[in-house]
Amino acid sequence: MPTVPADATVFALNVVDRAYILRSQSAAAAGLFALSVKLATAVILAVRGFQLAWPPLAYSIDDDERAGRFYAAVTTWYVVFAGLVVAGLTLLGRWVVRLLAAPEYFAAHEALPWVALGWAMYGLFLVLVTIGGRAGVTTRTFPASVAGPRGERRDARRARRAAGDQGRRHRARRGLRGDARRAAPPDAAAVRVPFEWGRLAHASVVLAGVSVAGELLLPTSGVGGFVARAAALAALPVVLVVTGFVRPEEWAGVRSLLSARRSR
Repeated sequence: MPTVPADATVFALNVVDRAYILRSQSAAAAGLFALSVKLATAVILAVRGFQLAWPPLAYSIDDDERAGRFYAAVTTWYVVFAGLVVAGLTLLGRWVVRLLAAPEYFAAHEALPWVALGWAMYGLFLVLVTIGGRAGVTTRTFPASVAGPRGERRDARRARRAAGDQGRRHRARRGLRGDARRAAPPDAAAVRVPFEWGRLAHASVVLAGVSVAGELLLPTSGVGGFVARAAALAALPVVLVVTGFVRPEEWAGVRSLLSARRSR
């Protein structure tokens, strides 16, 4: 039951954001924001698929120490893959809107990166909810979920297209991260998640740095702009590899997996 208010808050905010923009700004702004939400479906589908697959896998690990290491690795790689999707919508969002919407809706690209980031953060929230459930601190998800709406209205006022979803989800993530890290009940004290803070920072700096630099410096229209931004997006995995993000044992695991698939 303690996890219900958190999910109820998320679903409520999925509705109230557009209603709030409609009343505080205009129907046009609400329509643009609604389109950005629809175009962020790429992130939503990934998060929903992850939501279905993650809890059974997470709870199937009996050994607490192994589970902690696994949770940490999943958190790191979730940030990488979700960050790549968000980076793609940031760099190429203008062309996505041009392809799928009428010209008068072009301004929807302004909110698209922020809505995509909000959904990516919601997926990270799911990771931390599972960790909190295993650690026996699910009662703390309620105050974490309540903290979100404070930022929703403020961010909607601040952003021209009301791109404030990410603030709420960041606060929920931060609160649950602290809950998972702090002391758990005695029977769950062995659940310790050694989050890979250095690698998380590494991935965040690379993904955010290239995305922001590309958004500010690269052309925003034309074939040349599309090619340049697509090249920047394609370079992100290469930059992560070149800067030493991937560990040797992870490369070995990938080679082993590919070898096993070829043998089958």
